[in-house]
Amino acid sequence: MAAPVTHLGMTAGITPMMDDQKALVHVAPDKPLPAGGVLSWSSSDATAKVDPTVGIDGSPSTDPLAAVVFGVHGIAGDPSITASFTNADGTVATGVAPFHIVVDPAELDVTDLSVTVDTPVKQ
Repeated sequence: MAAPVTHLGMTAGITPMMDDQKALVHVAPDKPLPAGGVLSWSSSDATAKVDPTVGIDGSPSTDPLAAVVFGVHGIAGDPSITASFTNADGTVATGVAPFHIVVDPAELDVTDLSVTVDTPVKQ
């Protein structure tokens, strides 16, 4: 049996992103992923979605070691994207990529309207 994977080596540091953006994340395992294991992806909260089945351009993914992280429109937060690989012997290797997601300022809801009055004129 091949030695188990112990680390997935994901991005260090926090990735800033807007709610209307997406980013491709990759794992870099410490050894080739052995047959019989399972690679899964998750987000720590609802401020991001992660999908390993699509590529960054929306076409089906051809990279088994990558996933696309999508911001959720209108929601800001600090999710952590976790990749987990369960080895055939049951041990689990993980990697984490933290994000800082802000709502795109150009898309914020209107919260106040200024009202002005032109100079009155004769009817």
